[in-house]
Parts: sequence; C-alpha cells; structure tokens
Amino acid sequence: LWTAFASSFVHTDATHLLDNVVNYWLLVAVAYPLSVIAGWQRRLALAAVAYLLLVPLVSAWATLLAFGGTVDAPAAGFSDVNSAFLGYLVVVWFAALAREARSSAGPSGIDARWSLVVAFGSLAAVFLSPSGAGYFPPSPWVGLPFAAVAVAAGCVLYFRVGPPRFAALDLDAPRELLYVTGASVVVAGVIGSLVVVPTGSNVFAHLAGYAVGFSVAFCWVIADSSRGRA
Repeated sequence: LWTAFASSFVHTDATHLLDNVVNYWLLVAVAYPLSVIAGWQRRLALAAVAYLLLVPLVSAWATLLAFGGTVDAPAAGFSDVNSAFLGYLVVVWFAALAREARSSAGPSGIDARWSLVVAFGSLAAVFLSPSGAGYFPPSPWVGLPFAAVAVAAGCVLYFRVGPPRFAALDLDAPRELLYVTGASVVVAGVIGSLVVVPTGSNVFAHLAGYAVGFSVAFCWVIADSSRGRA
C-alpha cells in the first residue's frame, strides 16, 4: 500500500521531475485565480489534499486493473495528480464563469453543471482517438457511451437551465485572457496527457487522476445547485 502511494512522488530522472513540476505550475497558475473568482479558495486547498491522498492509490489500482502485470508504462511520477488538477480546472472554469454571471447586470447565464458535458465529451474523444501508447488503442465501445452521456447531459441542461450565455458578461481584457488561458490549458492538458502521449506513458493513471479530480470538484457543484447557487 505504501509503495502504491509513494509511486506518485518519485520520478525516474530529473527530466521526468521537471516535466511534472512545470505541468503542475501551469495548472495551478490558472486554477488558483479561477478559484478566487469562483470563491473556491478553500475548496482548492481541500481538493489538493484529497488529490494528494487519494489519487496515488486510485491510479495504482487502475494501473494494476488495466495491466495486471508488467508493461512498458511507468508506475511512478506526479502526472496522475496533475491530471486530477486538470479535472478540477474543467469544473472551476465553469464555476468562475457562473459567479461572474450572477454578478452581471446583463442577460448572461452560465451554469457550472455544463462542466459535466465537457468532461464526458473529453473522455469520449480520448477513447475514440488513436493514442501514442500502443496498449491504449481507440475503444469505441467505451468512447460512444461517454459521448452519449455528454449529449444527453447537454440536452437536459439546455432545456432546464438554458445554453451558456457569455455575450453580456462584459469581462475586461485581463479576465477574458484568464478564461482563454484556462480553456487552452484544459485542451492542451487533455491532448497531452490522454491522447497524444509518448510511448511508455501511463494513460490509465492519467485517466484515474482526471476522473478523481473532476468528481471531487463536481460534487461541490451538485451541492451548490441543491442550494440554488450553481
């Protein structure tokens, strides 16, 4: 159990460590200001603790479940925890916009639950796209159900809360740049950690981290929506 937990905090070499440190810095550098806008500073801290404690074990379990033995994919490194922060970023991006919309005088409207559509849509793209890892070929039987859930969730949200409306938010240029940067980091992160990955990367550990990261953050969205604050 200790070996599984510690595996996320050791690295194969200095380049591996530097790569994960840079990715962590990029993710948190965008996630923190968005968390401030959303009023999620405490939640970011709680999420970080949860990710550091849970993700190493979940990713180790996912790796063993997927491979069941030895494979050319590293079982070490912080990339699974970075993927959890990537999942968090998907949610807090919408949560911050929802907070902006509530304080806007115009007819804008953003519901943080739209992050569910993005998350499931990204997972559909991951499983339907060819990967750089030979052990992770396209899997339509997994990707299509994710796509179906994304479409179904989008339809439900469209008719219940309406489509996201950004036009009347009237954000200043630095704030717009923050959201563009956040969206760009999400897209690049999903592609770089789950789709176009070098041979030897542990995609299943990244997937486990992404799922945990999104799930923890989305629980707060559900809790807020039950109190009429989504």
